[in-house]
Amino acid sequence: MRSIVGLLVIVPMISWVLREEPYIEDIMGMAHKSLNTSRKFYLGMMSLTQVFSYFLLFGAIPMMYQFINQILYKKKTEAWENYKGTALLRSFALSTMWVVSIPSFIFAVETMNASLWICILQGFGISVCGTMIAVLFSYFQEKHYGVNLTYGLQDEIAEILLHADPIEERKKKVIEFIFLFQVKKV
Repeated sequence: MRSIVGLLVIVPMISWVLREEPYIEDIMGMAHKSLNTSRKFYLGMMSLTQVFSYFLLFGAIPMMYQFINQILYKKKTEAWENYKGTALLRSFALSTMWVVSIPSFIFAVETMNASLWICILQGFGISVCGTMIAVLFSYFQEKHYGVNLTYGLQDEIAEILLHADPIEERKKKVIEFIFLFQVKKV
C-alpha cells in the first residue's frame, strides 16, 4: 500500500515535463491528417487521455482539457463543450478499468489476489469496447445538436498548422516525447 502513496506523489510531477515543451501540439501537428474528422479527433482525445491517465492519474483531465481548449479555443457553444467534456470524462472513467497506476484499480487487484496481467487485459478490452461505444454516442450527440463539428475542427486544425513549428522540429519533439515516456514506463 505504501507504493500507492508514492504513485500519488511522484506520478503527477510528469505533467511538468508536458508543460515545459509543446509536445502535445507537435503530436497534433504530426497527426493532423489522422485526426481530421470529429469522430477521429474524439477517438484521439479519448486515447490520449487514457495514456496520460497512466502517468498523471486525475491530472490527465485538466491537462487534456487545457490542450483541447488550446486547439478549440473559439468553440464555446453547448455542442462543443459537450463534445470536449464527454470525451475526457468517458475516457478517464474507462481508464480506471485497466490503468495500473489508478489507486482503486491496483487496490482491487491486490485485495482480490487477482492476476495483474489478466486484469489489465480484461480492463483494456472493456475500455476499447467502451471507447467505440462512446464514439458512436458522439455521432448521435452531434446529430442531436444539429451541427457538423468536422468543419469547425478542420478550420481550427488549419489555423494551428499555420503557426506550427517546422516539420523537422515537430518530428524531433514527437520522438523525444515517445522516448521520455518509454523510459518513464521502465
